Amino acid sequence: MKIPDGRILLVVAEEGNITKYCRYLEKVITFDMVKDLNEAYRICLQTYYDLVFVDLRLSFGSGQLQIEKMNSLSYPPPIFKIRPRNQRVEVILQEQRTVEELVGFLDNYFKKLKEEDSAFINLRKYVRFKSILRLIVQKKNQNLIRANTLDISQGGLFVTTTHLFKEKEELIVQIHDLVEKPIQVTMEVVWFRPWEIPFQLPGIGACFIDFNDSDRYIFAEYIKNNFLKV
Repeated sequence: MKIPDGRILLVVAEEGNITKYCRYLEKVITFDMVKDLNEAYRICLQTYYDLVFVDLRLSFGSGQLQIEKMNSLSYPPPIFKIRPRNQRVEVILQEQRTVEELVGFLDNYFKKLKEEDSAFINLRKYVRFKSILRLIVQKKNQNLIRANTLDISQGGLFVTTTHLFKEKEELIVQIHDLVEKPIQVTMEVVWFRPWEIPFQLPGIGACFIDFNDSDRYIFAEYIKNNFLKV
């Protein structure tokens, strides 16, 4: 197995995001930087990179076609989408293959770094899948809220809602549409996005903190049967 030497390319266009990424990432990794995917393609023709980080905002529309073009190189680098998230940089893990690839790379790379520095990169532990499920959400001592998931993982849910939430707030959530009866789980709000943010759906990212074995099995089987078929 090739031991990565940490040669990383960062592709980011917006000046504001360049500032954010530099502030977060320069504490953790060294990287080359370009401002569009065409330039990234040209430089990858000349130089081997162990990893390419692409700003999530560049990956939509024609950006996805440009990423596919980079994946067609003779020696394509692993490509991961990233975005600023609070005081960290979040890596978007989309496929099981790339989860293992990225985690293996960063585990090796971060051996050279202090743990408190490497924490500036936030890995999603579980792969997320697009899935719309009906929910009933209850905040502590408050009325029930009807909502939907936009994506799900074995670790939590993204819930679309315009209601206000706080980070680390505990919720009781009923998940419908998995089996005939809803299952119930206790969750904690990890992050909250209000409706005022343009071009992004409002909602919360919440992780499971109390899930009985039978309901966890039902949820895992739903993911397996709908998204992990060979």
